[in-house]
Amino acid sequence: MGVIHSFLAWFNEDPKNGFAVLVFGVVGPMLILFGVRAVLQTHKERK
Repeated sequence: MGVIHSFLAWFNEDPKNGFAVLVFGVVGPMLILFGVRAVLQTHKERK
């Protein structure tokens, strides 16, 4: 709970922080998935 509480306090301090986290939370996983797919694709092509 401490992490969530500190995050809410940080968000209240500057709403732009929340927006940055939201963007990072959406873009980050997409980049990871894209990277994993690219690696799997290259492994398939090598066989």
